[in-house]
Amino acid sequence: MIYVFALLISIYFALLTTYTINRKKVFNQISKSFFVYLSLAPLVVLYAFRADVGIDHYSYLEIFDRVKYSELRELTNLSQEIEKESFFLFINFIGNKLGLGLNFVYFSCSVITFYFFYKALTYYDINRKYLIVSIIIFYSQVFFSGLDAVRQIVAVSIYFYSTKFIYERKLFKFIIWLFVGSAFHTSALLLIPTYFILNKKIKPLIYTLLCLLFLLLSTIFSPIVLFDLMERLFPEWKYLRDLSHDVTYGGTVGVVYFIHLITCIGITFFQKEKFNDGKKIIPIQMYLLFTMLFPIASPYLSTKRLLSYLCIGMTLGIPFGLERIKKYKLKKYILPLLVIYSLFFILLFLSSVRSGYLNPLWLHEPYKFIFLE
Repeated sequence: MIYVFALLISIYFALLTTYTINRKKVFNQISKSFFVYLSLAPLVVLYAFRADVGIDHYSYLEIFDRVKYSELRELTNLSQEIEKESFFLFINFIGNKLGLGLNFVYFSCSVITFYFFYKALTYYDINRKYLIVSIIIFYSQVFFSGLDAVRQIVAVSIYFYSTKFIYERKLFKFIIWLFVGSAFHTSALLLIPTYFILNKKIKPLIYTLLCLLFLLLSTIFSPIVLFDLMERLFPEWKYLRDLSHDVTYGGTVGVVYFIHLITCIGITFFQKEKFNDGKKIIPIQMYLLFTMLFPIASPYLSTKRLLSYLCIGMTLGIPFGLERIKKYKLKKYILPLLVIYSLFFILLFLSSVRSGYLNPLWLHEPYKFIFLE
């Protein structure tokens, strides 16, 4: 129930950013920015002040205890020994020295995560036009995976912010920020090729054929073959070694996937070459690429987590994509479509909450605050 309550609080403050009386704005820009922060605050609280919540909680607790008995100069060697990023261990080290416990790590990571998520949202959607939809999609598609993958969700949000440099065509800055993200999760470096992809439109027919091709390949081909090859090229990269011994899932392609597929194909059909999407093209292409790769990547834990870097683009990719129909004099349908998709994602979110109750080993339910323990 705490998750539903948090979503409602976030929606309430997001609504205040668009509140008007007689079509006149009630709040100034400073107030609106403050409401954006408040709309993200429940997410920070849930990520930062939890007790034993999340599948990987005890793994992080073990890391924290290992750092407890290490000196600062030993963190590099410890990083190699337990194969975790040195900077993440440094945050654990500070938490130990300050006597603040593992929640200092959770708090630090959550603040960094939502700071960069905020920076990305306000860069692409400067007027916060789609803030409510973005928050609903985040709760539905990103929240619970971020609750488990503490290190990676930080890298994901930093990557989302760094995509601004794809639009601005600043390769050096883009790579610099990927290295910053890799300080929390080295998988961020695998996103370098997206610099050459996400700024380009794709023809509807080609996109449809590629999606069908990946859907077919998912039944006969494993991406682990490619990662085995990369492992031979980079034998010291631990993340690649893990991929060849990955956890597998079944039945990841279902009704929800086909709704995404139809949506993405529709978005490509409503693009016009003579119209420029501007910076909005980046989140749209992130969503399109996510949906295209989903069938072949989702059956494996590590490759599915790689998709998280693209999945977060959905928070803006869907509303920006639907906005394209106004170029065809269909503007009046944008709001009804946004409402329908918002309700759809709320249902998916409620389904995830229910799954937490039905799967106690996930440690999502019951949620426990550290200060109530």
